Amino acid sequence: MDMEVAKTKRSGGGRRRDHIWPGESRIIEFNSKHFCFKRTFTKHKLYQLTIPIKIVRAKLQMSKQILELRDPKNMSWPVTATPIPDGRLLMTTGWCDCCKANKIEEGHTIVFEFVKGHVKLHIFRSEGCNVILIGPNVID
Repeated sequence: MDMEVAKTKRSGGGRRRDHIWPGESRIIEFNSKHFCFKRTFTKHKLYQLTIPIKIVRAKLQMSKQILELRDPKNMSWPVTATPIPDGRLLMTTGWCDCCKANKIEEGHTIVFEFVKGHVKLHIFRSEGCNVILIGPNVID
């Protein structure tokens, strides 16, 4: 996680700890000047991901294309994005491999940030983690 763009707040105040007690929540404010969106993964849609239509219209083509995803270790993942009838793009070939290599699981939240020719992935793994996107081009 990039600490320059993400700040953590905890419910209930108190001093900073590395873990969250049951019933406690963590709010992470993610600031970006770039187009970005987030997804919290569920058991049934773990490897299924669509890119919101507002981002497709602003940053991408409405046709099949290859996107370069970069994980937190700066490894590059070519992922095919295929148009679906409602105008969004569905990530297909390569997305599942990226998820498995980065150990994406149910409950994890990922912020997809569109920067300089690639999509940077910010992975938040904590349960009780609520990521709030802040910036002029966020799609929530």
